[in-house]
Amino acid sequence: MEFFSWLNLGWVGSLIGIAGLILGIVLYVKSNKTTKPCYQYSTNIVVGKTDTESTKDIKILFKEKQVDNVKRTVIAIWNDGKHYLDKSVILHDKPLTISFDDGDILSHQVKSKTSEAIKSSTHLSDSGQVIVEFNYLDSKEGICLELLHTSSKNEPNISCTIKGVKSGFINKGKVTTKVTRKKDTITTYVTPILGLIFSLCGFFALHTSNMKRLGQEDFITKINGFLSSSITNPHDKDNFNGWVMILSGLAYIILPLYLKFQSRPKAPKNMDVY
Repeated sequence: MEFFSWLNLGWVGSLIGIAGLILGIVLYVKSNKTTKPCYQYSTNIVVGKTDTESTKDIKILFKEKQVDNVKRTVIAIWNDGKHYLDKSVILHDKPLTISFDDGDILSHQVKSKTSEAIKSSTHLSDSGQVIVEFNYLDSKEGICLELLHTSSKNEPNISCTIKGVKSGFINKGKVTTKVTRKKDTITTYVTPILGLIFSLCGFFALHTSNMKRLGQEDFITKINGFLSSSITNPHDKDNFNGWVMILSGLAYIILPLYLKFQSRPKAPKNMDVY
């Protein structure tokens, strides 16, 4: 009987309703099978010369062809959805095409793939664009392409028309290099720790201020007094300082973690993208 009386409490019903709503959203997201083609890229200079008097007599040849510079662009292409991507849904006259705004594509190849079952190839069109073909990409599966080119641009242009996928291939930004991730260690770990210290100091300040005001030692009374005085009296000096430290600490914690989340490797882990 006591159990059913407990269920009659208003806040218990609200809590169960919220939990049910969250569970429904989670189950819907997990059951919603969609195709989500994505790509990331990285570009570095292989060889090049500056536009100065001292380098005007230097010639760079690529297979007997004279060029001013050679860049290497690696493009990771994968299916980030839960439904497989089959070549039959790609329009024949709008295939997966890679190009640059200027310069020439000197070479192209499939560098790696996540599964031997993926059959993929590249060829150069009459207009100088790379056409990419593959049989299918299962969920979290993909291929990595390597292009050498002379473009002044680092970001490739990727176009493709896919039935049922209006967005086409989604640009997930640059591939985060191993060197960059090592340099981000201080920002990723040290800064959140400092933020945690700030937050704890803020809570300590609020707690101390509240104890001075109440002069009581009962644990339940302490929690109640802490919540009521800290929230309803924000202009109190001690409480204000405490909240400033807490909010500052939370900013130190959340911002680096968000940046780390945004810069994480998004391509499948078993794909060689370097």
